[in-house]
Amino acid sequence: MQLARLAQTAAPATLLATVLLAFGAADLRAAVTGVNPAYAAEKIRPAAMTWPIGDMDFFSNGDMAAASWKDPYDVYIIKNATGPAGQATVTTFARGLSETLGMVIVHDTVFVMQKDEVTALIDNDKDGVADEYRTIANRFSKSTMEKEYAGGLAYDGTYFYGAFGDQTIVSGTAVDPMMPGRLNGALRFSRDGTVYPYAGGFRVPLGVGMAFGELWTTENQGGFRPSNPLYNIREKRWYGRPINPPSVYQPGPYVKIPDKATFRQAAVWMPYGSIGGYSPGNLLALKDGPYKGQILVPDASTSGMGICRNFIEKVKGEYQGACMGFSKKSGAGGFEQGVVLRIKYGPDGAIYAGANGADGAGWGRFTHIGMDRLKLSGKLVMDILAVRNLDNGTMEFEFTKTISNAAGADLKGNITGQKWWEQPQETYGGGHNMGKTALTISSAMVSADKKKLVVKVGGLSDGGWVHDFKLTGITSADGETLWADEAFYTLNNFGPAEALPDPVSSRLPDLEAGEPPFAIRRAGSDLVLAVSVPAGMAYRAELRDLSGKLISARVGMGNGEVTLPAQAGNGMLFLQFRAGGRSYAKRLMR
Repeated sequence: MQLARLAQTAAPATLLATVLLAFGAADLRAAVTGVNPAYAAEKIRPAAMTWPIGDMDFFSNGDMAAASWKDPYDVYIIKNATGPAGQATVTTFARGLSETLGMVIVHDTVFVMQKDEVTALIDNDKDGVADEYRTIANRFSKSTMEKEYAGGLAYDGTYFYGAFGDQTIVSGTAVDPMMPGRLNGALRFSRDGTVYPYAGGFRVPLGVGMAFGELWTTENQGGFRPSNPLYNIREKRWYGRPINPPSVYQPGPYVKIPDKATFRQAAVWMPYGSIGGYSPGNLLALKDGPYKGQILVPDASTSGMGICRNFIEKVKGEYQGACMGFSKKSGAGGFEQGVVLRIKYGPDGAIYAGANGADGAGWGRFTHIGMDRLKLSGKLVMDILAVRNLDNGTMEFEFTKTISNAAGADLKGNITGQKWWEQPQETYGGGHNMGKTALTISSAMVSADKKKLVVKVGGLSDGGWVHDFKLTGITSADGETLWADEAFYTLNNFGPAEALPDPVSSRLPDLEAGEPPFAIRRAGSDLVLAVSVPAGMAYRAELRDLSGKLISARVGMGNGEVTLPAQAGNGMLFLQFRAGGRSYAKRLMR
């Protein structure tokens, strides 16, 4: 696991904190204080946890595995992590790793994304200590340069995914030239060690994860990042940060300002220094509660927001949506250290928030530690639930509660708006708020159920423009003011939107170890399985789409062929085969 060292002279990657520029004044116009009242926050860090979190995940019994962001980057087991506060204990599970910022647990085996490899940490004798460090994949570029972090690890049931920034010196400028032939960007890892360049053009992607059955990441503001983007990562796409010589999928030579037509837009821009905070961590798709289906993103800065919330739409095959305030670092119910880098669901359904972050421009490496737990409180706060684009002149705002105004009332005086373009350019943070222009609100009509406003807007622009809407004086029928009164909507394509699959359940089940007891061939649009299981063993095969809708199912026993009808068309299919108490999963394209 020796790191490959490059010839350029630079400081080693000693601080996760260096992903940030020196902070300017915050612009936290949405007066969000503490944790959203729909959730109750509880401080649960055991006293023996004296290190910041690199990443974490859970075993099926409720214990947590947590990677420390502290040399030598150990992994610990926090036993009884889902139990009452104050009763958890900490033991060492693995030692001597390398900048571990990614972790997933698959069938109670810990997989970590180190800077130089994907590793399985295996406890063969079940004594609570890993006795085998098995390399899954390591044939990719890495260095000791700052910001070239391996910022997370995702698993889709077949492949692992990680993402790397490109080498950057302290000022945030890319190293020029970089070592040629580098294999970097968003990478896909097979269990046989194959490393495949999945997408390119990233800066500091610290939050790789799965949502809506697809790969996503957050990015940090800086060079070629005018603000904080939330990206949907798709195969062979380029995301706008050029280097010299060109990185994977980069369409041309290094340029100081990439042409808009060459790179993929953010699904959502999370405004830097405002609701989007300063340094985004991982994304988490909510599986329940009043904001089910939306994406939370934490902020690893005490100057920032704590966690922001993103409502997602899909229009003409591309994602877009609105960024809104969810919590803020301070106030009643705030997080222990005011910073959050990682948020993950536990097996108990609670959200666990791990701290790692900085005070403004002066990062303290081991300053911020903390572990908080968020549970649904059963309360409902007056809030903007969703923001939708209906067409080239219409937006729709939906609220969590009925509003106090009468159905059919026009509230155009309660909404103001402006728009701007985020233009990637070489200058650190340059290109933010380009072409800022006021929007014209001509009407804002209260719906019949009094939970929506249909707003006619002059000046909407697609192609990635950010639209900032401020709502004032809107209250619920029971007299409550808005929890967050501002929404930043990134408009890539004019609506209406497509139906979305469930953001969590569309993640594929984990693939059992071993070869599946069937082979697949196609017969027109149908799938034919050649099943090989012992005589007398029953099996069930199911074919679903990514929304979870059952397309076809067959049952049988022993060897033989079975046909699964598959609807014609495009898109992903999910095959699940169960036999002998085991389950096998496979993704297929129509």
